[in-house]
Amino acid sequence: MQTQSARLSDEEIQVRLLGISDWQLERGELQSTFSLASFPQAIFFVDAIAHIAEVEQHHPDIGIAYDKVTLRIATHSAGGITEKDFKLARRVNQLWQVLSAL
Repeated sequence: MQTQSARLSDEEIQVRLLGISDWQLERGELQSTFSLASFPQAIFFVDAIAHIAEVEQHHPDIGIAYDKVTLRIATHSAGGITEKDFKLARRVNQLWQVLSAL
């Protein structure tokens, strides 16, 4: 049985990507960009992500370009993508669904 922090194979990554929308593999990291209506909304989204990251004890790299937020997730200690990265991506997608419904 593989732990959440064990590095996934390329095949395992590709299979898991099929089950998570709007994320892709870029330079060895999971990456997704979210478009928001304004800069304050982008900051609000990032702040909410920060709370999730603290709970998960797993922190994404975050880029903000006015109304766009780009997240990059990898487990540096494992040297690649792990189940922990997919768990965080799924949590971010759940947050995005909630915020998009408001």
